Amino acid sequence: MKSELMTPKQIKRMGIKHEQDLVKLFKDNDFSACRLAASGISNPDIFAADGEQTLILEVKTSHTSLIRVRSKQVYTLRTFAQRFKAKAYIAAKFLNRSNWRFVELQYLNVGIKGFSLDYNTAELKGITFNELISNESQTKLI
Repeated sequence: MKSELMTPKQIKRMGIKHEQDLVKLFKDNDFSACRLAASGISNPDIFAADGEQTLILEVKTSHTSLIRVRSKQVYTLRTFAQRFKAKAYIAAKFLNRSNWRFVELQYLNVGIKGFSLDYNTAELKGITFNELISNESQTKLI
């Protein structure tokens, strides 16, 4: 049986599609939102705002239970959030397991080569899209 490995081009295309889907989700909920085409190390992936809150997102998806985030991406996200007086989140989607979860940077695990986010932390500490756009603060019981 032939392996179904994706090429780097296919992976990038899939990532762009997830970013575009998320931008559409924001727009469908009365947010102004845009995907930064030159996203990656030097820019966050998505800006979204509704007049009450401004959000800056780094979008990550994974077929496994672990998402990795480069240190430079976290630094860039923090810097943009401070300069725009915005809230910074990792928009995490564990494919075939969950819907979008929005996780504050403080909940990322620190590693030698960068940061990571596991599925359980995203589910426990992250918030749903509806919680994010309604600006709700929810206490999670562990």
